[in-house]
Amino acid sequence: MLKLKTAPTLEPVTRDEAKAHLRITYTDEDSQVDAIITAARQIVEETSWRAIMEQTWRLSLPAFPLYFLLPRPPLLPPTPPVINYIDPGGTMETVDSSVYHVAYDAEPGLISLKSGQSWPATQAGNPEAVQVEYTAGYGALASDVPANVKQAILLVCGDLWANREDVVVGTIAANIGIAERILDTFIFRDERILPYMKL
Repeated sequence: MLKLKTAPTLEPVTRDEAKAHLRITYTDEDSQVDAIITAARQIVEETSWRAIMEQTWRLSLPAFPLYFLLPRPPLLPPTPPVINYIDPGGTMETVDSSVYHVAYDAEPGLISLKSGQSWPATQAGNPEAVQVEYTAGYGALASDVPANVKQAILLVCGDLWANREDVVVGTIAANIGIAERILDTFIFRDERILPYMKL
């Protein structure tokens, strides 16, 4: 199970950038523009399977796998993922970070055991016996986000603005339109993490 723990505090596109793209010169609907920016970022994240701005996720599993594949790339350094687990006696413990290696540059991010190490025993029958918390996204600042990702968000903003009477802002539903061609340049797909994408 994958759960968002900490949502982004900033958006990759500013209000002024969105208004310039939408050719809006007045301020009466600034709050609507802000909502559309957030919805557009969420749509691009859901479509691409990526995290755009810095955010924290928790992946829960019933047992330790051979290695962890962390959905919502890119995995953001330098904060290492934290692996907690429930031992056979029901106590929450934390795996020492010296036990495993983190591949930040892999897509998706990957955690594997170091040579000679082993994962500890966990409580049987608990679907959340192992929990990994990690930080994903291109960075905390809009300037960390690649230009093609920002452009895709602006195009989705345009679709949402043009159809704002028909689209409920905040849901992950929209006609991506020409943004699809840009999304294709950074979209991420790995069938191994498909089960985790079902929030």
